[in-house]
Amino acid sequence: MVIRILISVFVGFVVIQLLAILLQRRLTYFPPRVSLKATLHEAEKANVSLWGSPKNPFGLMTTQPSSTGSLVYYHGNADYMLTQLYQFHWLMNAFPHTTHAFFEYPGYSEFPGTPSEQLITDHGLKALQSLKGPTILVGHSIGAAVAAQLAAQLPVKGLILISPFTSLETMARHHYPYLLSRYFLRESWNSLKNLSQLNVPLLIIHGEQDSIIPFRFGKELYDAYTGPKTLIPLPRINHNDIPLHNKELQKHIVKFIQDTFSR
Repeated sequence: MVIRILISVFVGFVVIQLLAILLQRRLTYFPPRVSLKATLHEAEKANVSLWGSPKNPFGLMTTQPSSTGSLVYYHGNADYMLTQLYQFHWLMNAFPHTTHAFFEYPGYSEFPGTPSEQLITDHGLKALQSLKGPTILVGHSIGAAVAAQLAAQLPVKGLILISPFTSLETMARHHYPYLLSRYFLRESWNSLKNLSQLNVPLLIIHGEQDSIIPFRFGKELYDAYTGPKTLIPLPRINHNDIPLHNKELQKHIVKFIQDTFSR
């Protein structure tokens, strides 16, 4: 009887491990169900239109691109490009002569493709190559990993990382310590490695009570970075509660962008 129970437990454990390995991308990416047509309709109200072409879309972009530079935004998981537009609309007002581009991941917002590290990176590089002038990348959560990865492959002026993690492996270890799939990850999103190749101004913003991506991950990235850097810890703030509406925080972000563009 005991042996049967042990065998059942072992088989169940193996099945769970195999499912975690096979379904790891579904555990990594959570595209929300949103209508692209409705998204574009809402974006037009803010004078923002499709970035790219209908057959090869990159996201949303201000309708009057400027030669003074670009701010490119990368959203977090289970999010999409339109929410970034809402959250950073105040930055569009603060930098009216700057192009504001809101990147969307393949498989999100009814964009073609299935999200993966390789496809998002390839698509992101093509999107950045379509822009002119100096560029600052702004990423939140997994979007911070996307921004760091792209910055390691194409020249950028600076980086703003909000609630970043060091690598997907450390996230898997933190959230799923009992799963062996962390040893068989198809994705890496290794921001620690990517940032080690950079020397541009870096701003990290992280909630100290982040229950999804612990503050220590952002602090580790900050401590390891050898270029010009700034860390803004936010006491009593959780992952999805970053107070981008806070005037003091907005002043810090605006100053960082102004100083970085003027370097």
